[in-house]
Amino acid sequence: MQGVLGDCWFLSAMAVLGERPELLEKIVITREINNEGAYQVRLCKDGKWTIILVDDLLPCNRYGQPVYSQARRQQLWVPLIEKAMAKLHGCYQALTAGRCIEGLQTLTGAPCESFMLHEPPHPTSDIEVIDKDMIWAQLLSCRTAGFLMGASCGGDTKPEEKDLFAAVGLQTHHAYSVLDVKDVHGIRLVRLRNPWGRFSWTGDWSDGSPLWNPELRYELMALGSEEGVFWMSLEDFMKYFDSVDVCKIREGWAEAHVNGCFPQFAGPPAKVALVNVFNTTEVEFWLFQEGVRGKAEGVKALLDLSIIVCRTSSGTANPRPLSLVCHSKRQVKTNVSCSGILEEGTYMIICSAFNHWQSLEAKIDEAMGASFVKGLVGEELYPSYVLTVHSSRAVMVDQIPMTDYCLADSLLLLATTKGKRHEDFNFILISVGSVDGTVDGSCWRVTQKDNQG
Repeated sequence: MQGVLGDCWFLSAMAVLGERPELLEKIVITREINNEGAYQVRLCKDGKWTIILVDDLLPCNRYGQPVYSQARRQQLWVPLIEKAMAKLHGCYQALTAGRCIEGLQTLTGAPCESFMLHEPPHPTSDIEVIDKDMIWAQLLSCRTAGFLMGASCGGDTKPEEKDLFAAVGLQTHHAYSVLDVKDVHGIRLVRLRNPWGRFSWTGDWSDGSPLWNPELRYELMALGSEEGVFWMSLEDFMKYFDSVDVCKIREGWAEAHVNGCFPQFAGPPAKVALVNVFNTTEVEFWLFQEGVRGKAEGVKALLDLSIIVCRTSSGTANPRPLSLVCHSKRQVKTNVSCSGILEEGTYMIICSAFNHWQSLEAKIDEAMGASFVKGLVGEELYPSYVLTVHSSRAVMVDQIPMTDYCLADSLLLLATTKGKRHEDFNFILISVGSVDGTVDGSCWRVTQKDNQG
């Protein structure tokens, strides 16, 4: 149950994990009562697994009651994981506000993604149209695959609309766990849990709804309804909730991590990852940078991350990108990802960021106390990243120094393969993104038509 701290996004993720005890055992390393009150908790921060040591002293009010999270039957695992998370980010206050997807990533280290239930107020051309049947298919697919899910309620509502949600037992700007989805005799139902352990949905298909017939009530509520757990129709789910976060836990998948840095130029000390695939394999690549949770306002800005995966030749001293396989969008986020089915061979993964190329030079000049000289600055002065590789079969991951032209070659492949061709000029322009200069992150390839000009 949630306390006074606004970390329902994290508690919601823990509520989802509570349905899978085998996953919980991987987080709480110390599984027995410790006489010294010391417990080890394993969490994944910014793509890197970390073990945090915490004691069992929990903040309480003057009546001796915990002021933050607590679990039924005085279980310790919920407040201990919450305390470890607070220690990881500096303090309890740092956990205020967030999304369930961040909690799922931290608790599992698995690939996570979101899908929207509403179209944004100002949709762009690359935003997919929301289709109810497609949403239902996604929910069923994720549930069948055993993926963990959380949902955000009323995230885009106005303050004056809060009472409309409260009237039906829901909280705005709140995260709920998605426990189950069922299609029963053509009725599409979603089961959710409020991590507060109270305040449940009161509309159609709620516990007291007259829509329940004896057969359905027996099938879906045979053991009775827990406090804070409820069913609702897909239509109401899409009306009151705005997104679903999915954590793709998959048994038997391999996981590898490599670290790197983002200098403000192409070439060393930047590195590229080489992945050797021995059999046809499904692979997901995730690129993480250090997050801003717990950081003072304006202390650290996020970089614009992107991943480009290219086929390359094996056994050569200086491998180069040969053909584009997949890529992420270039986004100012804590992490980006891309995935694909890779056949046997060698692949090059190029991680990049650009929005610090101008600003970083001045910072390094100041740190060095002299003019910046390329190649004489240690990696620790550059923004760092973690690249994680999740694969359905074991692959070999290595790193090599980035050559001076590797980044340019990969961007050229991206523009040529995925770009839009424009010939309304005296030259041929191929672009990925906007050509009117209004969208950051555009990549252009320019080819002169003839020898004139």
